[in-house]
Amino acid sequence: MLRRLPKNGAPLEGAKCQALWTLVSPNGATITKAKAFPNVTDFTLVNTASDGTIDANEFKAGCKQGWIKGQ
Repeated sequence: MLRRLPKNGAPLEGAKCQALWTLVSPNGATITKAKAFPNVTDFTLVNTASDGTIDANEFKAGCKQGWIKGQ
């Protein structure tokens, strides 16, 4: 069975992405699914390492792909 992907939004670039990362992870540590909600539209797609957390690099990549929504 194929997994249906959610529709991604517009990319969140540069300073906006960084500001949102700082908001969800003030100390720069990885974030859990609970901490990512509601900004990450699909945790599994953004968590490319499949380790149960999202780091800054995964978050930035998610911003570029439109999987992160701003506030």
